[in-house]
Order: sequence, then C-alpha cells, then structure tokens
Amino acid sequence: MSEVKWTRGPWRLEVVQKFPFGVTIWAGDWIIMRQDAICFATGQKSRRDNETGLGFERGGATERAAAEAAIAEQDATAHLITAAPELYYALAEAALQLEYLHEKFTETGSGNAVLARIRDVMAKARGEGTER
Repeated sequence: MSEVKWTRGPWRLEVVQKFPFGVTIWAGDWIIMRQDAICFATGQKSRRDNETGLGFERGGATERAAAEAAIAEQDATAHLITAAPELYYALAEAALQLEYLHEKFTETGSGNAVLARIRDVMAKARGEGTER
C-alpha cells in the first residue's frame, strides 16, 4: 500500500455562524477546505436563518424547502469530508482483518469481492489509478 499524501487528521469542522455562513474544515491550524453556503438570501442575520431558508419566501414553500435541502446536503457533505482521514484508516484496519479471516476461511471465497472493493476505494483515496 502506498503512503498517503493528504494532510494528516484528525480534521475538524467549523460551521461559520456569520454571513456568508458555510463551513471550514481544519487540520490543526491549517485550512483544508472553506466553502460559503450553497445558497443564502438578503436579510439572513444568523446561521439559523440560513438553515431554515429565511428569505426564500417569495418563491413559495417549494423554493424555501429546496434551499433548506441544499444547505442540509452541503452540511452533511462537509461532515463526510471531515471524517475522510479517519474513515480511510478504519477501512484499512477492516481490510487487514478481512485478509486475516480470508486466510483462515478460504473455502467460501466470499471475502474476495469485498477486499477488492476496499482496495480499489483506498487506492482511489490515495489518487492512484485516476486520470487527471
């Protein structure tokens, strides 16, 4: 397995409480990623205003609901990105355990596909085998 090249974790998520809201992902004192809120409206004075779609009333309930959903999805994605280094290492540990069990129980062969998928995803995370 290749050495990882990303910034070492743990990473932490900061939810920006003032305009333009959004999120920042940190590793110690280093900013990994900063992203403004995916949508915001005039008159929003707090993060709560942004999360509840305040200012999208003119477009009706559908527009406000779409804004709320987009903001919730952006926040969920930020949480996933923040967990990425820990997810990678947990997956690496799981792969080692599966390889050990696979050696003990080779008759079934059921772990082959799972191990292949884990190895592929880990290589993708390391930037191996991807086109630029």
